[in-house]
Amino acid sequence: MQITRIRLSLSNRDRQGFTLIEVMIAMLIMIIGLLGLLQALIYAADTNAKNLLRDEAVQVSDSMLNLTKAKPFGLLSTVYATKKIQSNIRKGVTFNADITTSPLGIDSSKLIVKVAWTYKGLPNQTELVSIKSGN
Repeated sequence: MQITRIRLSLSNRDRQGFTLIEVMIAMLIMIIGLLGLLQALIYAADTNAKNLLRDEAVQVSDSMLNLTKAKPFGLLSTVYATKKIQSNIRKGVTFNADITTSPLGIDSSKLIVKVAWTYKGLPNQTELVSIKSGN
């Protein structure tokens, strides 16, 4: 009795699926792409927070400038105390607002409102300037 051995051989064409190395490389490429996307989202959120704080600082300085301009010309002072205003958007951020006036003539003054704040250890500042006339 003769035993015939049947040898099963698979050619490269007949193989299906991915090897473990191919799967690991694909996962590594996908993780690198997702980390890049996550970094972009973090940067976008930080930039948005900076812009919101800047907008709030402009609103604070505009409000203080309008309050100063509403005073009668004779009651304008050359020195005002620094006002500290807490941010409504970010906890822990305080706006320091300074108002200065300087005479431009007999019946007009230059009003300057500077609002400064610190966000993530970096100083920021916005400034509004206007002229108030005694007429």
